[in-house]
Amino acid sequence: MKKILLLTLMLMAAFSTAMSAQDMEQTAAPSFIMGYNNGIREGFPESDYNAFFAWTESYIESIENEDQADASIYYRFNSAADWREYTGGEITFSSRSMCVVEAYAVAEGKLPSEIVSIEVFYMESLAYAVCRVDGISYRFNSCDYPYWDDRVTEVSATSYEDSHLYTPPYSGSLVIPSEIVFRDKTFTVTEIYYKAFASTYSCPCEITSVDLPSTITQIWQSAFAGCVNLNRMVVHAVTPPYACDIFYYEDYDYYNYLGLDADALYDQVTLFVPYESLENYRTAWEWGKFSHIVPFIGAGPGDINGDGSIAINDVTNIIDQLLGGEDVPAYCDVNGDGVVSITDMTALIDMLLNGN
Repeated sequence: MKKILLLTLMLMAAFSTAMSAQDMEQTAAPSFIMGYNNGIREGFPESDYNAFFAWTESYIESIENEDQADASIYYRFNSAADWREYTGGEITFSSRSMCVVEAYAVAEGKLPSEIVSIEVFYMESLAYAVCRVDGISYRFNSCDYPYWDDRVTEVSATSYEDSHLYTPPYSGSLVIPSEIVFRDKTFTVTEIYYKAFASTYSCPCEITSVDLPSTITQIWQSAFAGCVNLNRMVVHAVTPPYACDIFYYEDYDYYNYLGLDADALYDQVTLFVPYESLENYRTAWEWGKFSHIVPFIGAGPGDINGDGSIAINDVTNIIDQLLGGEDVPAYCDVNGDGVVSITDMTALIDMLLNGN
């Protein structure tokens, strides 16, 4: 009988303890307050190129929860066996890879919180190198030590103002070649990089015309932001390059500073494209924003006979077209004003006299 009574009392105590634990409040889960450091530092500059390291460092500024004053917080790395008590301050990492950090909190008279986790990255890597060829800066799209090598085949037209390769403001006619030769190696120019020829308050870019080769496949955002003197853009690529908001300013409103409208450049700049690709450009996302799109044949605007070069024969050809009395082809619109007239012949002669 005594054994039965004792067993009953033990069961009642256990049940009471279980009910008490079930009614206990759970400690609030901790949260990670993250910090980040980002930057670019120069590598080993030489006379004709420079390399830049882009780095990102993540660290934990603190671990906090609502019961901070009364709770103890414990954390561990990558599912380690032992938990460490968090005593405040930053938690930094030396590993150049991902680290999973877990933490939980427990306050007196409360159940432990749930375990929360976060992935923390510390990374430092060589991002790019920049070279100068014929006054234009180019960026190696991918590179490893020693900053350029035989594996690199393509480059982007770019600019980098913080290096010894500082590019002065461009002005006049800008012609991007399809290839560059650097240190006896040939590279194909495939992109116009982010903010490559953008204007700033202190360094306005005063280019008036841009000629892009057939090898261009992409033009990054803001590549020509603030180029308010630009009135002519020739794109030789048969397939419209991917482009988005090439006149857009994301950091500050440069156009308001000048009292202008960014969208006005789509009306101001005449876009010249290959004759066979005219409709593709008109329906492409970025290129369709241009109000004036003019087709050309052969070597570009002014190659009236389509023989691949612009010469005196083209002047004769445009005269014949004008005197013929029939509908004059759109590719005879050399100056891009939307009308084929004697002014186009004058523009063509000016091109020949100026060596364009």
